[in-house]
Amino acid sequence: MPVTVGAATDNAARARCFRVFLRYDGTVLRVEVHDSGPGMPRIADRADEGGRGLLLVAAFADRWGVDGRNPGKAVWCEFGEPVVPTPLWPKEVDGERE
Repeated sequence: MPVTVGAATDNAARARCFRVFLRYDGTVLRVEVHDSGPGMPRIADRADEGGRGLLLVAAFADRWGVDGRNPGKAVWCEFGEPVVPTPLWPKEVDGERE
């Protein structure tokens, strides 16, 4: 999660003031980065020299997005409960498979 928060704040920190909001409801952690700068962020193309922040956010967060504000925008991402993997084989009870 620290990598994702760093990536989300990187562009905002270069050019202007920004605010970071964290909210945890017992299940989901939501991180929001608000700034008043112009333009909307985008995931970088291969040819771009920078701008990999949203690529990292998209890779690590369960959900993410960008909301327009007046002025500026808010980049947000959410981390939910860990997914418990389903076993490939039926479980055994008293030595027998269910």
